[in-house]
Amino acid sequence: MEQVGRCEIKEMQRSCETLDPALPDSCRELSTHVKTVEALVISSHRVVAYTAVQFEDPKAAADLWREYMLFCEDALNCLRNAKEKFPYCAAVNAYDVTLDYWESAKERFHENSQDAEWQSKTPSTLSPGQSGKP
Repeated sequence: MEQVGRCEIKEMQRSCETLDPALPDSCRELSTHVKTVEALVISSHRVVAYTAVQFEDPKAAADLWREYMLFCEDALNCLRNAKEKFPYCAAVNAYDVTLDYWESAKERFHENSQDAEWQSKTPSTLSPGQSGKP
């Protein structure tokens, strides 16, 4: 899914570079790419959220969230360019939506990273609720 998303981001970037903002059809064509990227950001978040909770290892979940954050950053960079060149197209809203999903992923990344750190410092011989004191 990530590869499809990155391919769509490249397509949107290519359109942004080649289309003329003065032409009405350009906005329509760019908006198609923007909506596709926005949909991929949203659907990928759902897939990552579902997959991350399946992992027993919180570090693996954190790594998954980090990859998703990088994907969002690529989308944000491209959407930033698009909204500057085409301020009246769909890129402005898609940028805000993508930023919200990036923020959500950042929170989950930090939560999983903290869980992984805690887990690495907790002796594996202790069960939950044991203090390790005699």
